[in-house]
Amino acid sequence: DQCSVMAPSLSPDISLMASRWRHLAGGVKLVPASEEGFPFGNDPLVATVDRTSWVHGLAYFLDTRCLTQIGSTIEISMKIKLKQKKDAPAYCSSTDTSGDALCPTGSLRIMQGGHNIATLHHVAVIKGDFDANSWNVLSGSFHITRDIAAADKVMFYIQRLRPFVNMFLGNISIKMVQLLCDEHLEIWNDVEKGTYNGWSASGDSVLKRLTTGAELQSPWELSSMNRLEWYWGMTKKLDKIGCMKIGNIYEINAKMRLVTTDGVETCDPFQIHLDKRSCPTISLITIGGDRPLGNIEIATVVGPYKNDDWNGMYGIFKVTEEMVSAQSIQIHISKAWKNVDIVVDISTITIKLATPETYGLTSCSTNLIKNWGAEIGDARFWKIVGSGSIQLSRGGVQPSSKWSIRHVDRTRSSDGLFQFIDQSCLTVGSFWQIQAIIKLVSARGEAFQCDINASTGEYTCPIIGLMMMKGNSRNYLHVHNSVKLAWKDGAYNEFRGYLEVDQQIASFDKVGVFVQRVKGDVDVIVDSISMIPLTDDISSRPLSTSVGQY
Repeated sequence: DQCSVMAPSLSPDISLMASRWRHLAGGVKLVPASEEGFPFGNDPLVATVDRTSWVHGLAYFLDTRCLTQIGSTIEISMKIKLKQKKDAPAYCSSTDTSGDALCPTGSLRIMQGGHNIATLHHVAVIKGDFDANSWNVLSGSFHITRDIAAADKVMFYIQRLRPFVNMFLGNISIKMVQLLCDEHLEIWNDVEKGTYNGWSASGDSVLKRLTTGAELQSPWELSSMNRLEWYWGMTKKLDKIGCMKIGNIYEINAKMRLVTTDGVETCDPFQIHLDKRSCPTISLITIGGDRPLGNIEIATVVGPYKNDDWNGMYGIFKVTEEMVSAQSIQIHISKAWKNVDIVVDISTITIKLATPETYGLTSCSTNLIKNWGAEIGDARFWKIVGSGSIQLSRGGVQPSSKWSIRHVDRTRSSDGLFQFIDQSCLTVGSFWQIQAIIKLVSARGEAFQCDINASTGEYTCPIIGLMMMKGNSRNYLHVHNSVKLAWKDGAYNEFRGYLEVDQQIASFDKVGVFVQRVKGDVDVIVDSISMIPLTDDISSRPLSTSVGQY
């Protein structure tokens, strides 16, 4: 039908007007395939004429009767060649984001009532390394959004090519495809060697496929290089966002390593603040029209960090209304410090629907703490407030425990373990129990005994509390231990405290749980930490909290 192929192939006897291709200044013409040695058929080519500006290009108005099914996917593909005025081949760089070597891209202009209501940039891009002496592929896709479905005109256009270079297009296909939704939102382990599979560099950084014979070499390694800012990196548009449903939870996995001109680089996956020790993160950027709507961090590097090996990235996220109504969604890998190359094995990147076995799933009716005992064998989800690092200690409070979480290299009593929790669970009037099993060991490995009755000084016992953030403001709620037994040195001791959520706690944008207030040179080993809701009134229980602002 008319909607299965929205830009039909051109027949040899078609006229320029009937082709429905228009020009954005300059001019447009049909060229016999034989004149350009086009090896993919005899249908005429569409070409620009007399381009004198970056914005001069070609345009095609899509049939809006075919753009009414929100969430459906339109696939774009064509062959493209560039020529200078004297018919000499012209080169462009498919990985550059600025400069004279930019490759042309295809975008959408969405109009209603004679006004442009939205623009979707770069829905079709050059795939792979550009070959100036051959035909290249310009391809991509977009999904039908509410704006597109309501539009009375939708124009696909190709531009962003330096002046006085003309483009020739052949084998043009714009068609609706059946979106196959399964458990995978994205998977890249079938990427073809020699292409970037839709990935591009952000900022003025450069994306490069590594071809050295290094021991860690993967056929699918991409490196974001020449990163002069921490927020530069690599980005890719998600193709199957029409499959996303509000409330769905996805799990994301990847593998990465860091490199500088001096060799292998390291990073600290446990710190919260952004600085030269920062590890890269994966963010989800929702785009509405030509501007970002939101940017959320969906995956971080799993610690402890391994200097001479691949390191995992992991995270989970829930689909929001903003995501399903976005015109496009990109994932962005960045936040390593500037001048550090981020190397990613893109064959390892998966975004798939969470299952009951997905690690780190929580709910408001169960434990809010993720990776509460490190039994998975790493410290994912855990961070550090202040200084120090995290190691895994063998064994735990239970004979069957394989691991526990150990905060080492502490220098101050305020240094502590930290983890963000689901703030939406902290509704006004809800009651919570925070519990953990804790052992204290000096940096020299000797047992350390704190004083359960001390409120100040170097022998205070650990407290657990909430760090609450809104903008640049931080508030701390300290929950004190209701277990008043003497602390057993060299053994695990129980912490148990209670809190009631008030209006102030519920008003914060981000909330996390921390463990701190132990002498600075003492290691804190934590196992079986939990924050669970209580259905009964805790007024009869020992409620002891205090608030501080920093």
